[in-house]
Amino acid sequence: LLEDAKILEEVVVVGYGKQSEKLLTTSISSMKVDDIDQGNDYNVAKMLQGRTPGVNVSTASGIPGEQPNVRVRGVASISGDATPLYVVDGVPSDNMPYLNPNDIERMDVLKDASATAIYGSRANNGVIIITTKSGKNDEKTRINASVRHSVGWVANDIEMANSDEYIRTISQAITNYNTQFAQQIAAGKKKTETFLIPDEIQETDWMSLLERDAAHTTNANINLSGGNKKTTFFASAGFNDQQGIIRKTSFQQTNFRAKFSHTINRIFKANLNLSGSYTKQNLSEESDQSLKIIRSARENQPWIGPYREDGTYNKVSVETLRHNPVMVLDEEDIVNNRFEGMGALNFEITPFAGFKYTPSFSVYGKFSDGKKTLTERHDARATTAGWGAITQSKNTTYRLVIDNVFQYDGSFDKLTYSVMAGHSFEKYVYEQFGVQSDNYKNDAFPSSSLGLVSSGTSIYASGMGYNAYAIESYFGRLALNWDNRYILNATIRSDGSSRFPKDQRYGTFPSASFAWRASNEEFYPENAWINDLKVRLSWGNTGSMAGISDWSAMSLVSSSSSSAYNGSSGLTVGNKAANITWEKSTQYNFGLDAEFLKGRLRMSMDAYLQRTSGLLYSTNLIATSGFTGRTANKGKVENKGLEFMVSGDILTGDFKWDMTANISRTWNKLKELDGVVDMEIKSSASYIHGGTYHALIVGKPVSAYYMYN
Repeated sequence: LLEDAKILEEVVVVGYGKQSEKLLTTSISSMKVDDIDQGNDYNVAKMLQGRTPGVNVSTASGIPGEQPNVRVRGVASISGDATPLYVVDGVPSDNMPYLNPNDIERMDVLKDASATAIYGSRANNGVIIITTKSGKNDEKTRINASVRHSVGWVANDIEMANSDEYIRTISQAITNYNTQFAQQIAAGKKKTETFLIPDEIQETDWMSLLERDAAHTTNANINLSGGNKKTTFFASAGFNDQQGIIRKTSFQQTNFRAKFSHTINRIFKANLNLSGSYTKQNLSEESDQSLKIIRSARENQPWIGPYREDGTYNKVSVETLRHNPVMVLDEEDIVNNRFEGMGALNFEITPFAGFKYTPSFSVYGKFSDGKKTLTERHDARATTAGWGAITQSKNTTYRLVIDNVFQYDGSFDKLTYSVMAGHSFEKYVYEQFGVQSDNYKNDAFPSSSLGLVSSGTSIYASGMGYNAYAIESYFGRLALNWDNRYILNATIRSDGSSRFPKDQRYGTFPSASFAWRASNEEFYPENAWINDLKVRLSWGNTGSMAGISDWSAMSLVSSSSSSAYNGSSGLTVGNKAANITWEKSTQYNFGLDAEFLKGRLRMSMDAYLQRTSGLLYSTNLIATSGFTGRTANKGKVENKGLEFMVSGDILTGDFKWDMTANISRTWNKLKELDGVVDMEIKSSASYIHGGTYHALIVGKPVSAYYMYN
């Protein structure tokens, strides 16, 4: 009885329900947020870094507020997004929302296909379930508050050449060039290269002109929780202010959350969850290739400063090799504002013992407003025709989810069973409206610094679009447990997506998993040094629709240029409907869980093999067909790997010391491309992960580097 009570206490959140941790048959890594030191990072995804085997969290940018890249067991697609599915309190999201980490109770990472198959079509890349905190029954009202402050700086910057070193290096390079091509120069086929050294040298460390000496970060949080026998509540507010190392860059985030639960009577219980966030991101220019300030600072000559004698800026192709990074930083303002809100209401209806019906309704909305302003002193604006002095974009997103879940739990003799069935409907809509304006008269009123798009004499559209899709799903799960020794779980999900043609719209994703708790067998020694031992096996199918647009199943008509119909304008088919279906993955997993020294030392090991086929990939077509490419289901990718994790309670008295270590390795290989070619090089990051300098090569990892030896 004591062991059974302990099992019931250790609960893991799975798709549309919860399961005992010791009775899990699948590969799931769990993390309780209050058990870890969050440090000074306010980003929820970064909290997974190094704490969950098989999960790789990488930061591709030091821009404040940028979300990191999260990969669960490698990359399983060529052109589709490799981001896992996030589920926050039952509400799915394709991207990590801006959450307050102090609001989070736990995170459960579903890794193998048997665990993720209950989410079907979007589970190829794993699922991260985030559960936020709630009040507890019969808990006195508690107030928790915390404030953190941290300081950061560049620890080891790249050492750049000074003027003397720069001159020696460039002079030697020019001498080598003129010597190497002396014959072509003498024949007039090449010109003699020269190098002009200025009479007056102004020693300049360009990076120091862009950077702060130190970047400060402050976050504050307060929450209120409590409850009685019928009602529980949790409310919180949080604020984070992060400076970037680059001047003018910063990120502010404000969060609010309120959760209420009330037991109406023996049958009905209502749960309400409301949350909202506001973020403001001040950026520097890093999107335009020629204007990137860090690149310009690294490549500009060290003998010239940012200003002329009259106080105006030194300009590109006149005094500087690249755009003046100080000018770009000081004469541009890039601000992104984002509002996110989520509301979820569900009821738990239990008309008789063992049965529960949970209808839920949730809506998520996001509104973002981005504005980029160039002043009259910005040389790119002054010299480039049509360069928008003000660019503004307003994006609106909402997601509606309606779930109906039925569950019955029962037992017979030594058999405990649970049956779950459900239906889900989801609708997603995204609208974008962008506009630019230019031709403000220099130093005249109204100036572009007022931020009024309508004041420009030339106003034109910039980035407009509308995207939407809907998913309807039916799912079920059967869980059988015989005497806490033999545990079997089986799930199935059928997803229908508007992205696919009607005859290919639905995909079915089954899974099965089995666990044997050897330590519960009668023949297992009572005083064995391994006091808990469990073996796991699982198999499952998952899918993905991330590699295509919302309109791939339709032939889209667009307006043509005047040359399309012998000098006359008209309509053309801009996108031909593709006969495509889901990317599908099959994954096998073997796992072993063990506890030593009466649970003070714990070990977990997993080995897996995942094969993905029918990759959604754009193939080339003969241009005389009227199209240069078409999306099709072609190609295969394989991921296989090992994961190992060990944790222990070193000290358990008044002074506690816990330690966790993990290591994992994933082998990724492109098994097949399109059945014809074995290699394709892409020049744009929009096609494959990594973009330029990466290639798709059969037998190599996806996005392998393709460079000179």
